[in-house]
Amino acid sequence: IKHNDSIYNVLNSCNCNDIPNEILSLAYPTPINWRFRVPDGLIVSFIDNRCGKQEYITGKDFGDFLIWRSDGYPSYELAVVVDDADMNITEVVRGEDLLLSTARQLLLYYALDLNVNIPQFYHCSLVRDHNGKRLAKRDQDTTVKSLREIHNMTPTEIINKFFNTLKK
Repeated sequence: IKHNDSIYNVLNSCNCNDIPNEILSLAYPTPINWRFRVPDGLIVSFIDNRCGKQEYITGKDFGDFLIWRSDGYPSYELAVVVDDADMNITEVVRGEDLLLSTARQLLLYYALDLNVNIPQFYHCSLVRDHNGKRLAKRDQDTTVKSLREIHNMTPTEIINKFFNTLKK
C-alpha cells in the first residue's frame, strides 16, 4: 500500500507497530480475527505437576488458533502468556480442561521470545456435582449459595470436595 509517499508491505510485515492505523484500516477495512499459524507435525510436550507428561501434535490435536479477536481484544491464550510473562509468574494452577490450551501457550512463549522462564503447570480435576456435571461459573453453579441450595451440599461437603479436587 502506498500512502503519503511511503510504501507499506502490510501482508508480509513483521512489525505492525510501524504501520499507521489508517494504513492498516485500508488493508483490512473489516475487523478480522488474527490466527497463529501452526505447522503440522510439531510435537508440543510439557510436564504437568498433576497429570504428568502431556504431548500434543499440531495438525492432529489442534491447528491454527485465534490470537486476536475482531472486536479488538486478545484471545485467552495470548492474554495469559503476555500477562504471566509480564508478572514473572512461576506457577499456573487451573482446570484440566485447559491442558490443550497450555500447548498453544507454549508455542506463543517460544514465538514471542519473551526472555522469561516458562511457568510450571498444575491442572486440577474439575469440580462436578452429584450427577457428574461440571460446575461452571457460566451456569452460576460455583457460588457457595448454589452449592448449598441447588446441589444440596453441606459446608463440610463443599470443603471436602475442594480439598479432594486438589489431591486427584
